[in-house]
Amino acid sequence: MATTILIANPCDAERKLLGQVLDEGEFTVIEAASIREVLEQAGSHSPALIVLDGLLWQGQALEALRQLKKLPAIQTIPVMIFANPGREEEVYDAIQAGASAWFLRKGFEIDKFLDKVRTTQGRHEVRGEPGGSNSASSTSGLPTGLEKLSEEQVLAAMRNMEYPPAFTFSINEAVTTPCARDQEARHIAEIAVRDPMMMTAVLSRAARMNLDKSIDGLADVHEAAEVLGMREFAKMAESLWPLEYNLAGLWDPGCFWMHSVATARIAGHLSKMLGLKKPGQAISAALLHDFGYYILATLFPKHYGALFSASGSIDSIHPVWEKRLIGTHHGEVADWALRHFNLPELLRSVANVHHVPGIMGQPLSGSARVLSLIVQAADQIADALFPGDPPLTCLTTLAQEFIAAFERANLSADKLMGEARKIMAELTTELVYLFPQSASRSYVYKQRPLGPALYFAPHGPELDIIKTYCNVRAEELVIMERVGRAEYPVNMPMVLNLIHVDEPAAQVETLSTIVASGLTRGRKGVVLLGGPIDKSYPSLVGEMWQLHTVPTQPATWLRMLTAVDTEPMEMSAACAAE
Repeated sequence: MATTILIANPCDAERKLLGQVLDEGEFTVIEAASIREVLEQAGSHSPALIVLDGLLWQGQALEALRQLKKLPAIQTIPVMIFANPGREEEVYDAIQAGASAWFLRKGFEIDKFLDKVRTTQGRHEVRGEPGGSNSASSTSGLPTGLEKLSEEQVLAAMRNMEYPPAFTFSINEAVTTPCARDQEARHIAEIAVRDPMMMTAVLSRAARMNLDKSIDGLADVHEAAEVLGMREFAKMAESLWPLEYNLAGLWDPGCFWMHSVATARIAGHLSKMLGLKKPGQAISAALLHDFGYYILATLFPKHYGALFSASGSIDSIHPVWEKRLIGTHHGEVADWALRHFNLPELLRSVANVHHVPGIMGQPLSGSARVLSLIVQAADQIADALFPGDPPLTCLTTLAQEFIAAFERANLSADKLMGEARKIMAELTTELVYLFPQSASRSYVYKQRPLGPALYFAPHGPELDIIKTYCNVRAEELVIMERVGRAEYPVNMPMVLNLIHVDEPAAQVETLSTIVASGLTRGRKGVVLLGGPIDKSYPSLVGEMWQLHTVPTQPATWLRMLTAVDTEPMEMSAACAAE
């Protein structure tokens, strides 16, 4: 049976032309000339893809797309924008609004158009949408023409790579900045901890020189710097290729840099607070935790693009989802790549499992287990404090094992978060200087996106990542200690965090109390749960509330809390000139 494609275009001539092209490509075509017709046709025919003209609606296409994605019957259907972006950020705005892909009108080529349609509608199955499997173990549903990635393919692509290409600024600093002889190791470490690729090169070169046979290998950046020495470091740095990247590409090197460095600095601070003997190991492991995304983005951009595009319409990013989509996950890719560079198993293990829940159940060495908990915590803190919501970012609570260790050590959550905020503020300033194009992307906030908001987390821990996330994005976050008679304006949205309320009966009791207090009446809200959502919960809280489980992509519900409701717009019926 032929795959059905819906062409949404107000221009009769273009609609017929695209319809003929798709018909010859053995697709079944249905047409729509307005948003109303899109709703009717999509609801009646459940097409595998909507091709939405993004230029002819005179700037209204993004709002139209957002409206489509609000409707349960349509929101799972992938949408491909057909337009020439008027500005660089327009592509990212479309992805954030729910688009799965973008195809340029300029230089239109039939074969490329059909390939893009096949690839994009192929993701329909990957997400567990109509016509595809939603099983976590399913291996079908890869986008058309996208081969599953294997370890052999990754290593083959890296065969001639002695060291990974690094950021130009770190290469220049390594080659040109002098230092006193007694400060060489510190100087090398300070440069390495600002660039994941430079760190990889330092550890790789030091491992070859040292041939460390200890159980953890040479994983401490400070020890590696001692082994390397300034002369060997400068020689190695001169051999590095500068990293080349497309400023308008899907991968954002600036946000990758900032998140990696922030996670490393927070992990280093955490390890010192917890009394670890080698905080340099935590710094190295944290800096390299997302190295797999770097490998995917630079060597396998189509696979990275598949993750990027598909993430726009799902609630949670996790290794099982990534593996089902591209055959592996970025933690596993990092493991393979770091082994190619001869880095120790300790660092590879941490990179592999840093997004896997339940670290204590993983077959890890004792030191890898401890480092994994620290890196996971630092990763979540860095995400919560980041002044934006980049794609492929997921938020969850800190592991109970980490919270227990933190509390046993009688450490101060305020002190930790104060230092973490200082780190993020410094790196935000550097981001503007080093990567101005990253700082100007639409998902990096110029101001707090959320006005005054309510937050209630019964039995929540002192280290509450969800509260931190909301606090960074709200102009004012009113923390409710209990449900009382206090009156709050209905235009203040609410986040109800029930992650730490384990028993369903207790969840129902809390929800019922919230509803009885009148807090849900006329107010937008989000309920976050740590487990499956009971089918009775939606009717209990009402239509203006959403329910999500963690891990969650918080940007999905943050947009709902900040959105201003509008009536569906009619698309212009006239053809506009390009």
